[in-house]
Amino acid sequence: YDLEGANYQLVVREHFPGPGLTLTHVIDATRIGNAARFINHACEPNLEVQPLRVESTIPHFGLFAVRNIVAGEELSISYGPSSFPDEIKASSSSTPMMEKSSTSSRNGLQLRKCHCGSIRCRGYLPFDQELLPKDKFSNKT
Repeated sequence: YDLEGANYQLVVREHFPGPGLTLTHVIDATRIGNAARFINHACEPNLEVQPLRVESTIPHFGLFAVRNIVAGEELSISYGPSSFPDEIKASSSSTPMMEKSSTSSRNGLQLRKCHCGSIRCRGYLPFDQELLPKDKFSNKT
């Protein structure tokens, strides 16, 4: 996160056939990037990120619709799977938009609350624990 608490890093994993064949890409738009860096997270997004290779082994990343998008609808992607699956919100009556605090602490980490408003909202923005220094995170609950 930067000084304002913004994080522009997106982790994209490519899974290939075979045991444990995964390629991890970290897209960091902190200082430079195109308009896609301003696309917000949603727990039920209308876009997905896919790697594209054209005459190169280095991928570009494209955004593709996962459902029909109506005119004027905000474009959104999922920033990743839920970091803590037990915190998925079950009903719209407890959506994070109604909560006052924008962060919460879990295992010593400051988690950012999700404001997507989806009925299936996970409660917190996903983050990739692999981006943290090993001494900053413990799997102990």
